[in-house]
Order: sequence, then C-alpha cells, then structure tokens
Amino acid sequence: MSDGEAVDRRIGDAVLLAFARDRLTCEVSTDFFDRREAAAVHRSRSAAQTRDQVVADMFERRLEYIRGVHEESVFSAHPAGVFQIHRRTVPTRQADTVLLCTDGFARAVNDYRLSPDWQSLGRHARRDGLDSVTSLIRRHEARRPAGATGAHFKSADDVAAVLLTTRTGVHHGRS
Repeated sequence: MSDGEAVDRRIGDAVLLAFARDRLTCEVSTDFFDRREAAAVHRSRSAAQTRDQVVADMFERRLEYIRGVHEESVFSAHPAGVFQIHRRTVPTRQADTVLLCTDGFARAVNDYRLSPDWQSLGRHARRDGLDSVTSLIRRHEARRPAGATGAHFKSADDVAAVLLTTRTGVHHGRS
C-alpha cells in the first residue's frame, strides 16, 4: 500500500463501505452467503426436512466455506481453513469514512429495508451513531411475528460494526 491509498479487505459476509463527503465511493460485499442460505431455507421447507437434517446441511455448508471450496470463505481458526480474501484499493481522497460491518448489521439494507441503500445507511451511522442503527435493527426484529425469518434460518443475527473516520474527514461542526 502506498501513501494516498486505503485498502479494503473482506472475508466472508462482512461488508466494507467507503464514503467521501457523504457519498458512497466503494462497496466490498457479497450476496453469495445470502443466496446459499435462501436456497437452503427453501429446500428445507419444500422437503419438510427435520431439524437434524437442517443442522447437518448447515454444518456441511459451513465446512465448505471453511475449506475454501467456493469463491467465498469464512473467517475460521479451523486447521483446514482457507481464506478467500477480497481486496480493493481506494485512493484516500475517496474515503474519509469507512464502515465495516457484519451481515447482521447489513440486514438493515439487504433484508429489512430500514435504509434504502448503503449511502443512506452510512449517512445514518455517521449522523446518529452505530448504536442508533443497531437499535433500529433490533426493534424491527422484535416487531416481526414469531417464526418470520424470511430467507434465513435465524430470526436475528449478530450485529457488529466499526465506523472509521480519517483526520481529514472529521467534521466538528464548527467553522
């Protein structure tokens, strides 16, 4: 990496978003895991799989991700773990703020449509903080009817996010 560049890396279903002056300049994400889980949910419902069959299939998919069988992988300390790292270099002038988040946090856009797009989610996070977005996600999940998981097996997922701002990107609200 040279001066004037920021490198975004993603493993698994984490999302990395870069912003410059409230404008989304870079997205590093994937829908690979969501598509595979949606297909597995559909298969389990249409085939009326037992809980044991669903769990066995889930572990099989997870082991494939760990071993790097697909173009995507998960972060794992498993001895057979293979990382598929996705990397993008962004000039720092195009990234005064970076949002890194788990798929659970990204559900605000991808599944729940609490924000219409990444740019709106980033604006919300920068304006009101990550706790505000997390609270919005959890309130939405709490209002859903029991068993309403959509294309997921879990009704809620872990929510983690980090919002990084460069010194030049800090705005203190003073002129």
